[in-house]
Amino acid sequence: NKKEDLISAAMREVYEETNVGDLNVKKPLQTTYHLFKSNRRYKLKKTYWYFMETTYDGLLVPQIEENIEKVIWVDKNIIPSLMQNAYSNIKLIVEKAI
Repeated sequence: NKKEDLISAAMREVYEETNVGDLNVKKPLQTTYHLFKSNRRYKLKKTYWYFMETTYDGLLVPQIEENIEKVIWVDKNIIPSLMQNAYSNIKLIVEKAI
């Protein structure tokens, strides 16, 4: 949203995509960039990442409209195995966060 600050936007996105609320941003993480194609033109997207905590323990709901098929809680010890097929930018962010 145009008048929304970055941290509020990040918390809103997490809520919209997972249904997780009660978020507390602990620290900013790396900023990443990636190219995507829109209207036959390539665009550069800048993404801001944050390390967050929550006390939320309710129902997780994937945002189907964003092609998110599944949302689950996992033990942080298995996160490295889940990163095998992730994009390199995501791997770097997660490695530094855990």
